[in-house]
Amino acid sequence: MPHFAARAGDHNDRAVQGSWMTAAELASRLKAAPVVVGAPEPALRAMEQQ
Repeated sequence: MPHFAARAGDHNDRAVQGSWMTAAELASRLKAAPVVVGAPEPALRAMEQQ
């Protein structure tokens, strides 16, 4: 069960947290361990600066 944890155009940190929660739930249902791809980083706030 891959979990993409790297920053990918996220504009808020809640989306980053949500991806981990989704991967954990799917892994639990499929009885598989999540595999983290990338490294978590704070979300970009580029849209707020405009």
